[in-house]
Amino acid sequence: MKKELSLLLLSFCVSTALAQDVIVKHDGSTILSKVIEIGTTEVKYKKFSNQNGPTYSILKSDILSINYENGEKDTFADAQQPVKEETSDKPQITVATPAADNAEIIARYNRIYEHGEDIKDKAKPVKDGYCIMGVKENSVLSTNDIVIEFRQEPWPSAYDSNGHLYYDVEEVFFVQVYNKTDHVVYVDLGSTFRVMKDGSSKVYFDNSQTTISKSSGSGMGVNLGAIAGVMGVGGALGTLANGVSVGGGSSTTVSKVYAKQRVMAIPPHGRIPLEKYKLERIKAWKFEIMSDGEELECVFNKEDTPIIMQGEKYFYNEENSPYHADYIITYSKDANFSNTYAAKASIYAREFIGGYQGQMRTRKPEIASKKIFGIIPDYNEYTILGTFRTNK
Repeated sequence: MKKELSLLLLSFCVSTALAQDVIVKHDGSTILSKVIEIGTTEVKYKKFSNQNGPTYSILKSDILSINYENGEKDTFADAQQPVKEETSDKPQITVATPAADNAEIIARYNRIYEHGEDIKDKAKPVKDGYCIMGVKENSVLSTNDIVIEFRQEPWPSAYDSNGHLYYDVEEVFFVQVYNKTDHVVYVDLGSTFRVMKDGSSKVYFDNSQTTISKSSGSGMGVNLGAIAGVMGVGGALGTLANGVSVGGGSSTTVSKVYAKQRVMAIPPHGRIPLEKYKLERIKAWKFEIMSDGEELECVFNKEDTPIIMQGEKYFYNEENSPYHADYIITYSKDANFSNTYAAKASIYAREFIGGYQGQMRTRKPEIASKKIFGIIPDYNEYTILGTFRTNK
């Protein structure tokens, strides 16, 4: 039943389309456009964001395909004639199978920890503490093409009144994808999502923009992220797009417009996170959260957690854990997404340690990393550490 629900969610996420023509170049970049004319050697188009503006042209030899707003697609096998492709009404998604090292990688996350000297044993119950995540045994972390990795690092948690950035280690982590192959792997964030235990979900791509304006006397570039557009893949796989950056000049007020890219191109043997926690300082203590990352400050109802003593450890299994999240990564080995795979990895709250020692916040990220070892001496890159508290 879970497998069927996952496939239904995938089908739902990949069926969305936006009304744009997308020119896909051989280097993997895209142009959001309204195609005007396909000539013998070049294609004329207008920018989708400025259809009343000038007409541009691009050599057909630079184009991989044109994906039209109605779902049709021209693939340019050479610089002379486009090859028409028939569209399909069904997404072609294959559930990825685990590679030979899949079980070994899962075991690295699920080892047993000894807590450190900063956790004091006391004969009193506590309502908060630390939680360590485990990975479910049926997860597909490693396929023949990619590895799904859960990682933590010092993250920017706050600014002080002087604009100094503070770092923390706990409570936030990120999911990244490692490309095991010798060729580029493409991840579609519009079909990549997280599903929580209560059924709530998050898609890693949306077409919203966030604009930050700050007063400034110096010249700064304006980073404009492109709103994702359409790249019709197999007629029904979904809408794919890349962002672009445009340079800017100096101004008294500088605005930054942030928008996500829909397709991540991961180079051979490279790693790219799906999303990281990001702050943008506006002034003094005021800042904007640009990206949420993955939150591990878990709040549970009293009936969902046991009474835990200070310094005590409590273990959950996959079935009775009060927290779990499924991550479904959709990727392809070619820019056209003609063959698409979905890998599912799941984490759950596996170990609770009673007693919270306070935030590990510092202006030096290397110190933030060291503080964690007072709680878990053998903390490493396969440790997913968060905090928990129980409502009264």
